[in-house]
Amino acid sequence: MQRQLDMSSTHELLEILNRRDEELVRHLGLQTDFDRDWESLPNDVRKMLVKRVCAETYEINETQLKWIESKCGNRTPYHVYLARRDLNTCLDLLVDDYAAALIRDPAQKDVPVRREAVNDIVVDAENEVTPRRGRVRAIFRRGLRILRNTVKFLVIALVADPEFQRELAYLLTGNPLRKLFVFFLTRLWIYARFIQQIILPLFMVFYP
Repeated sequence: MQRQLDMSSTHELLEILNRRDEELVRHLGLQTDFDRDWESLPNDVRKMLVKRVCAETYEINETQLKWIESKCGNRTPYHVYLARRDLNTCLDLLVDDYAAALIRDPAQKDVPVRREAVNDIVVDAENEVTPRRGRVRAIFRRGLRILRNTVKFLVIALVADPEFQRELAYLLTGNPLRKLFVFFLTRLWIYARFIQQIILPLFMVFYP
């Protein structure tokens, strides 16, 4: 791994650093898709995952143990599964520290971008045989993802969630229309927050 990092260009090292938090949450969160599965998780499992991600101590109860065993299967003991995830987390931190040190080294700027992987012949053949179906499927998935994210952030803006700006900024990273979306959705969030500050005190007074 160290040799691969030494051979990486600054652009490739930056990609590694940008993926650090995502990789850490993936390992500490026991490879859970939080966007998709969070609402369906038991409350005890949610508390355990939050404590793992926040590096807090925790004790495993029966509900959490059953959930972990469903993740690791019958062949791997749960403590071995947790140890592997923790080991991967430590490796990610070591890789991140080493990549950050390499980027600060002026000599690393002279390292060229490594040759891209050779195209897979099987994938190329499939694209030649069914190019239209692949394009339609890709367009459909992209449209569905955009629609899902749009609905999600409209709802978050209307309920004036405090984490709205952070999540929106992360989602729109690299988007050329980022400033425009942030401007309009932030104004919607401010309006919803203003309405909340008016209505909630009245609600608490008349409906104690």
